[in-house]
Amino acid sequence: MTALGAGRPRIVLQLFIESVTLSVIGRAFGLLFAYWAAHVVLLFVSSNLPRPLAFPPGVDPTVL
Repeated sequence: MTALGAGRPRIVLQLFIESVTLSVIGRAFGLLFAYWAAHVVLLFVSSNLPRPLAFPPGVDPTVL
């Protein structure tokens, strides 16, 4: 990149922006997957149990 005229601060900024973008996208997909997986597991478990679960199913916001 330095051959194209970008200095060290510009390269560091570019890498930082790429890292933040990837982490935000990964977090969004991870949350979607967690909610979906919790729903699927709840459907599977509740169909095989004669009584309701003793804990609230789902993704806990305090953990996030």
